[in-house]
Amino acid sequence: RDWSSDVCSSDLAQLGTAAAMSSIRSSNIEPHSLGSRCGLLVGCNKNLPDISVFSEGISFDEIKQLRQDQAAHLIAKTAGIEGLAMTFSDACVSGVSAIISGQRRIISGELDVAICGATEQATHPIMQLSFAKLGALATDYLANPESYSRPFDKLRSGCVLADGSAFLVLESFSHALNRRAKILALLVGSSRQSEAYKVTTTRPSGEDYSRSMQFAIDSAKLSCNDIEHINAHGTSTPNNDLCEGLAIHNLFTRDDVFPSNFSVTSTKSALGHSLGVSGVVEAILSIETLRNQLVLPTLNYEEPGEGEVNLPIVKNAHSQPINNILSNSFGFGGENACLIFSKYVQS
Repeated sequence: RDWSSDVCSSDLAQLGTAAAMSSIRSSNIEPHSLGSRCGLLVGCNKNLPDISVFSEGISFDEIKQLRQDQAAHLIAKTAGIEGLAMTFSDACVSGVSAIISGQRRIISGELDVAICGATEQATHPIMQLSFAKLGALATDYLANPESYSRPFDKLRSGCVLADGSAFLVLESFSHALNRRAKILALLVGSSRQSEAYKVTTTRPSGEDYSRSMQFAIDSAKLSCNDIEHINAHGTSTPNNDLCEGLAIHNLFTRDDVFPSNFSVTSTKSALGHSLGVSGVVEAILSIETLRNQLVLPTLNYEEPGEGEVNLPIVKNAHSQPINNILSNSFGFGGENACLIFSKYVQS
């Protein structure tokens, strides 16, 4: 379909619709056949205009396209979704907030299926300028652009922003079994919390991140010993990496030693930081890690900064037996969210 003909189809909405429709097709779900039992939950922080409007002006129809709910509108219209449709704007956890909301509505019995994801245009000049002013954007002192994103590394200087859109189809276990769906993994735990420290940083102790991870583990009825791998938020910013490293260390070490079968990675080193979409992308990569029993590397990582935690960072992709993965998302404004996925074994 040519989505550009729709009056409500901004570039961001088209990007989200393409990703959502790909996810729906992969799942073999027909949303229109489920009526109100199928919901749509979309993370979308900002729907920004093309930079040319600042010099050329903007029409009323173009203003309508800038509403944050336009991606949800176009996805629902294209896919024939007749049930719940919601938009989340929770900074870097927007997409994960959508996933958790969908999960909870399925558990409560409100929905059988939840199409959850996010869409983001983080390379927009306004976003780039905002992050640069905050000091959160990677500086260009390194020779090679592919080396700018360096999560947990002593030379990190900030994140590399990226555009993207990603979606998952969640459904109740009984519904998936009844329709003989191909189950990729189990979403067994989650947490969504807010802290009240500062807009752009968390407490230096990492205690808020620790609490969010522990709540997710508790909700899954697991222990820290059951988590073999963490897909870290790992933005390559000094505060986030330092505090997340401390939080992981405090939760998962025993006598300052990590278990031998435990590893950590940040895929933002390869894909950049797509803000509200990043947690959905990392959820998908966590699922693929479980399916393939293959952990992905943190590119550009060499060694931690002086006095920082030495995490068991994956430097090269390799096979690793994994049953449970923790995926972290931590955002500006003190928005914290974690997901736990477990390997699904066909009975």
